[in-house]
Amino acid sequence: MKPHTSQTVHPMIELALRPESVGYHDRLEERIRALKAEDLKAPLEGSYDLVRPTKPNAVARSSPLGRKGKVVVRRVHQFFNELKRLLGNSCRGTILARPVKMTALACGVSTVTVKRIGVKEKFVHELIPRTVRDPAASEEAMQEATLRKYGIEWGPIVKWFIREQLKKEHMTVCALHEKLCEAYADFPMSESTLRRFVKALGVTYGRIKGIPYMLV
Repeated sequence: MKPHTSQTVHPMIELALRPESVGYHDRLEERIRALKAEDLKAPLEGSYDLVRPTKPNAVARSSPLGRKGKVVVRRVHQFFNELKRLLGNSCRGTILARPVKMTALACGVSTVTVKRIGVKEKFVHELIPRTVRDPAASEEAMQEATLRKYGIEWGPIVKWFIREQLKKEHMTVCALHEKLCEAYADFPMSESTLRRFVKALGVTYGRIKGIPYMLV
């Protein structure tokens, strides 16, 4: 799997990440364990295959990283820093001695981005931030918001339709919405919004001999 940028991919990384139909993870572990220092001394510049754009005349654009993306880059950067520290002099002259370059290749970002995001001085397991979702608005709150938005302009019209236009017909929100859309080309509410709106107006529902009606 190649990074989604114009970054080049180290041959040994590309080899290790190449998927297999059977036993992918076992094969990946075998490949990593079989790596020798000589394998990691391939030139770091100028000898890799570029990731070609899928569309002609495509312009490379950097995608802004959110909080999660930045944390992931920092964690990967920390991993390669720690790996370099543990390997010591044994990784000298290999790509593993360049944590910034390794992080850029692994994350599919530029080395400039890796440096800009930075890394913690000490090895700290930084948690990936969770998406904070606002609590769903209650139905009553949504009805009030709909009334504030449309009440002054459409309140009297909707009430008139309920009292007069539909008094001899099936009094349903669906029928009311159809009539309003026929009468007003600019009627702004969907059927679900209209349902909240009529509830906010204090409309009540009932049935007489199986025929639905609305009262306001």
